[in-house]
Amino acid sequence: MVSILDGLKLEKEWDYILTQQGSHQSGFIETYEPYLGKILNFVKNNSKFKHFGWQETWAYGKNMDWPNNQFAKYNRDPEIMYKKIHECVTQISENYKDLFIINSGDVVKNAFEELKINLYDNHDFHMNEIGCYLIGTNFIKLLLGEKVKNVYVPSNDVISKDICKRIFEFINKQEGFKK
Repeated sequence: MVSILDGLKLEKEWDYILTQQGSHQSGFIETYEPYLGKILNFVKNNSKFKHFGWQETWAYGKNMDWPNNQFAKYNRDPEIMYKKIHECVTQISENYKDLFIINSGDVVKNAFEELKINLYDNHDFHMNEIGCYLIGTNFIKLLLGEKVKNVYVPSNDVISKDICKRIFEFINKQEGFKK
């Protein structure tokens, strides 16, 4: 267990510092401020970094059944949740011009629609192994600033080489950072 300050002090200079809103609050702009501004100021005052980024969270799956469910705030509708999150992230990107956005919410929505593969865990809340692979591949593409060239296949049998290849092809068609 370390504080944010302890974590920041682990390196003299960071290339990237990333944060995100808790998924259940991600569609409500009033949960972003004044907190994001305070976090950004704290990070600026206590570390050196090249880029400060925000990960856009993703909407839950339609069968989300996590205890103490916050999904009701979105009428238990992934499309409503996605739209509300997207609106909030668009607003913060307008308010903070130097903030880059990792478009995980868009990527999950688009992949679910295009690839027709399950990305969620048994609760439709967290990503399963394939969903984590998808988001990780997107991170690699965005942070390196170029298309992903090699298909990495995990040594476990959870994700097939075919799924990995489909994800790489999909990610390479996606837009880059949102500004």
